[in-house]
Amino acid sequence: MEVILTLTEIVEETNLRKKVWKIINITQANQLFVHSKNLEIKYFDEGTQKVNTKSLPEILSICVLNALVPNSAMILVGGHGGGKTSLTKLLGRMFTGSSLSDIESSIIRGHN
Repeated sequence: MEVILTLTEIVEETNLRKKVWKIINITQANQLFVHSKNLEIKYFDEGTQKVNTKSLPEILSICVLNALVPNSAMILVGGHGGGKTSLTKLLGRMFTGSSLSDIESSIIRGHN
């Protein structure tokens, strides 16, 4: 089944893709969340007509992609001071434009 997108949908998809890359790059450049495991993503490049591979920070990429899914939730697990809350607040701010205090008040915390 072939999917045909309207010009508006293509523009929206392109803008969203740019926003995701920008958020990942800003977070990495400012070393706001540091970890060592990478996620290899294969994608088809329309310009070159080839399949390329891009290496991205695994946890950050999964969090960003998860934030795009409507009505989704994230569970972040890790040691004290690992950057889980900071990452969540920054991603919330970048995606929604809401204040950090609004983002902070929407975070649900659980301790065991």
